[in-house]
Amino acid sequence: MKPVVKAYKNDSELEVNVAALQDKGIGNQDIYVLSLDKSRTDKIVEDTSILGIDIKKENDSERDALKRKLIGLGVDEGEIASFKSDMDDGKVYLIVTDSRVRGLL
Repeated sequence: MKPVVKAYKNDSELEVNVAALQDKGIGNQDIYVLSLDKSRTDKIVEDTSILGIDIKKENDSERDALKRKLIGLGVDEGEIASFKSDMDDGKVYLIVTDSRVRGLL
């Protein structure tokens, strides 16, 4: 299943959407946050109890680590190229792997 991916500039809006997903029964194990700022990712994870993707823990380049993680979650390789530039512009990504999320974000 292809996950639902949404970019946010505002962390508060992301957290509101995560709470709404949790209220609809989407499990925390199916909700991921991704940003290039580890402290930002950690704060969102702490506030929402969802999973963070820490690409800094990988041994290869950031781009390769990000690509591998996203492909592992089911994101199309063609979409991945835009993620890094969006994150460089301050966006954070919410990735949801539960098919019930369709139409909720």
